[in-house]
Amino acid sequence: EHPPSLTTPALSTSCNRRMKPNLILTIGLLIVLVLLVKMLAFQVRDDQVAVVRTFGKPTEGSVKKSAGLYFRLPPPIQSVHLYPTRVQILDDVFQELRTGDGNNIVVKTFVAWRVNPDDPLAFFNRFPDTKTAEAQLRQFLAEVPGIISQYSFHQLVNPEPEKLKLSEIEDKALAAINRRLSDGDYGIVVEQVGIRR
Repeated sequence: EHPPSLTTPALSTSCNRRMKPNLILTIGLLIVLVLLVKMLAFQVRDDQVAVVRTFGKPTEGSVKKSAGLYFRLPPPIQSVHLYPTRVQILDDVFQELRTGDGNNIVVKTFVAWRVNPDDPLAFFNRFPDTKTAEAQLRQFLAEVPGIISQYSFHQLVNPEPEKLKLSEIEDKALAAINRRLSDGDYGIVVEQVGIRR
């Protein structure tokens, strides 16, 4: 039998010293890699569209409509704007209106809208964000009380459903808002205008 080596602990310490810098370097490289991917990649979900700006302007091919992972150049060269394409509900405030037969009624209107998934570039060019788009839609909703006030109280509130004209009013309101939208390139699709009493 050989006597135990006196150099084994020294070798072990030397290996540990060499492994520590390698481990730190590996962790550092992983952190840099994660930061690079975060800075250069973006994801578009099924219910989103993206507009990529290059030096502040959208270019050909800058609209991403399909879900997936995409890459871009780092800011400030390129920036990405993600817009939801799901239907959003915008509620107006309750208002007291005078009906066509002189009665008062309190109603609230709402609009179901979304960014046009076929033309998100029009939305991008028109609005900086969805809040600004909602402000525009509120202006369009201001026309709806004028339509409601053409009808009598009993056409708005009635225990007999066949005498109600709410669907007709909502259709007219939707047509009026869609006419306003067709006057400009808004990049918005209005699915429904509704009335709550």
